[in-house]
Amino acid sequence: MWPGQPITAHWGFIDPVAVQGDADAQRRAFDNVLFQVTNRIRHLMSLPLETLDRMTLQQQLRELGKS
Repeated sequence: MWPGQPITAHWGFIDPVAVQGDADAQRRAFDNVLFQVTNRIRHLMSLPLETLDRMTLQQQLRELGKS
């Protein structure tokens, strides 16, 4: 699907649609996932990508997925 040898990572999140509760609880669940995605991307963008080797970058991506 992707040309070359792209680095991939899986970042799991709760499914906010599956959250039980009223509209406020579901909105908080969506907000929480948005917050997590934003923080992980912000951290990814702060990495010195031009100086990291593939293995180090892969490890950093895995660690981000655990946060």
